[in-house]
Amino acid sequence: MGRTASTILRLIVEESNRYHAGLMPAGMEKPDYIRTAYASDNLKHYLLDSIYANHGPNAILQIGRGIDKAGFTPLWHILLAAVRPDRLLNSWRKIEEFSKARFRIDYIPGANGKGLRIHHYTRFGPIARDTENLLIIGLFLSVFKKGGCQGLRCYMTPQSGPEVLVYHTGDFVDWRPNLGAPTGHWRLEWDNYEIGLPASGLQAPTPPILPLLAEYQDSSGIIESSVSVVKNDLSHAWKIGDLACTLGFSQRSLQRHFQQSELNFSILLRAIRFQQASLLLSNPERSITDISYICGFSDSAHFSRDFRKGVGISPSAYRHVSLSLRHTTP
Repeated sequence: MGRTASTILRLIVEESNRYHAGLMPAGMEKPDYIRTAYASDNLKHYLLDSIYANHGPNAILQIGRGIDKAGFTPLWHILLAAVRPDRLLNSWRKIEEFSKARFRIDYIPGANGKGLRIHHYTRFGPIARDTENLLIIGLFLSVFKKGGCQGLRCYMTPQSGPEVLVYHTGDFVDWRPNLGAPTGHWRLEWDNYEIGLPASGLQAPTPPILPLLAEYQDSSGIIESSVSVVKNDLSHAWKIGDLACTLGFSQRSLQRHFQQSELNFSILLRAIRFQQASLLLSNPERSITDISYICGFSDSAHFSRDFRKGVGISPSAYRHVSLSLRHTTP
C-alpha cells in the first residue's frame, strides 16, 4: 500500500472541502498531520480523481493555493523559507532523500537564472499518476508566487508534441490535456523575484507566518490564551489540569472549551512543540539535546522519535535541510 505525506493529504482535504464540497467520503476522518507523518494513498487518490473528473486539471493545480491557510508544519516552514525556486527545489529534494520517498524530483536551472526544468518521477513502485504530478507542480507554483516570483510562467513539456502553457503571470490558463500523455515534465520561467537571500548567503529569510493549526473555532479566545501560556513555559510537562488552573478554569470547563473548538489538548501541545522545535533547529548554536528539553520532551531520544514520527525525518536531517538555505549559492 502506498503512502502520502499527511501534511499534503490534509491540504487536499481542506481545499476539497473549501471549493468542492461533497467530495469527501462519508465517515472518512481527516488525516492527523500532527501525530503522524504519513497516511495511506487511498484518500488522496479518491479525492484527486474526483476533483479532476468533476472540475478538470486546473482544480488540482490550484490546491497549492491553500498552503497559507494550512496549519504550521516543519515541511511547510522549510518550503516557505526557500523563497527562490532553486532553493525550494533543493530543500524538497533533500527532504525526499532523507524520508526515502518513492516520488522524487530532478531539476535543471536555466542558463540565465530565471527559469528551470522540473522532472517529477518515481524511484520505485508504481509510477506517479498524472493527478499526482499536477498536485506537486501546483504546490511549487503557489510557493514560488508567495516567494516573490514576478511574471511566473509554467509549461507542461510532453516527451512528444508541443509545450502546453498552464500558468501565466499569476493565473492558470484554461487547458484540458489528454492525460494519457506524461505530465511529469515541466518548464518554468520568470522575469524577476522580489524577495531573495542577500548576496552573502549567510541569512535565511523569514517565512510567512502560518496558523498553528489548520482550523479550529475560538470565538472565546481561550485557545489563543492556552497557546500563549504553553509557549511561555514550553519546558513544563503540561497537563490540561495545570493549564486550566493557570487560566482560572476548572479542568472540566477547559475540556469543554476544547471540545467546542473541535480541538484536542494533546494535539495542541504537540503542535506547539513541533513549531518551536522547527524554529530552534534552524539555529546551529542550539544542540538537539537542548532543544528537546526546551520543547518539553523528557530526553533527546524521545524528542527524536516523536519528531521523526510526526515529520517524517529526524531532527538532525531537518536541521541539515534548514541550514542549507543559508549557504546555497544564490
